[in-house]
Amino acid sequence: MMRTQIAPALRALGFKGSGQIFELPHPASWALLGFQKSAYNTARHVEFTVTARQPGTVA
Repeated sequence: MMRTQIAPALRALGFKGSGQIFELPHPASWALLGFQKSAYNTARHVEFTVTARQPGTVA
């Protein structure tokens, strides 16, 4: 799911990254997305958590 659906959609929006970490670089600030999958995922049921951060602006 990450490789075939989510990652391509994030890259289309300008995000860079792979695996479970993606960042949106910008000259004035940047954003970071981290994905954590559940240990109990099956082929029919998937759960994950997304952590979004915007650490601040770059001077």
